[in-house]
Amino acid sequence: MTESAETKRAMPGATTALVFANMGIVASFMGHLVSMAVVLSALALLLVAFGRFMQQRSAVQYTEASLLRARWAMRLGIVGLVLGTAIWLLWRTGVLPFMAA
Repeated sequence: MTESAETKRAMPGATTALVFANMGIVASFMGHLVSMAVVLSALALLLVAFGRFMQQRSAVQYTEASLLRARWAMRLGIVGLVLGTAIWLLWRTGVLPFMAA
């Protein structure tokens, strides 16, 4: 293999981040799992940030599919974090009676 023909590999943590982001959104609507939703969404954002850091740190080329997964994980992680935080605040203020303490 020549130096010009670089192999591309998957971004580390992109799939895991996407799964965590999806689980965070789902857990936001599951009663007392709101705190877990915030944690999962934050972990998804951290995994994507770590993958981007590794991309800038080295000259490794990542596949387009893994970059797309990381992009969606970032978007869904932000949605899950905002949604989980909003529902948690509504729960703490007593607006959502089904989750009243």
